[in-house]
Amino acid sequence: TYNNNLIMPSTTRATANKKPSMHKKHPLAPKRQRSSFILFSQCMHNEKMIANGGNEAQAILPSAAKNISAAWKAMSSEERKLWDEKAANDKLRYEVEKTIYSGPWKEPRSCKRPKKDETAPKRPMSAFLDYSRTVRSQVIKENPQVESSKDIS
Repeated sequence: TYNNNLIMPSTTRATANKKPSMHKKHPLAPKRQRSSFILFSQCMHNEKMIANGGNEAQAILPSAAKNISAAWKAMSSEERKLWDEKAANDKLRYEVEKTIYSGPWKEPRSCKRPKKDETAPKRPMSAFLDYSRTVRSQVIKENPQVESSKDIS
């Protein structure tokens, strides 16, 4: 039978199939604008951290995020206007920084493997290689018609 509970949500499926991009954002490029909810969330996390005596672990708990999102949903439209104005100011900041910035926007991801440590010990020989090394001379003696020992291995 077909079970609908086993189907993954479309957002998870789309991100699972997405290839990693070849470039990442340059560290000196301007940061994107933040939404009004993100600004509200950052402010509330800072207030919770101060209220807990600087304990950052309490401010980033999932329960804290649930409380913040519930407070955002319960907020009136007049209170949201303050955060919308802050978001609009942040958008202006981003637009100004974007026009001023003249450097590269992306930098290539490093796909190179890290260099091998020359002082590291070598891996042990596999059981097959140890066996073939001990049996090789015997096989060469039993098969003199083979011209090259490379044909045996």
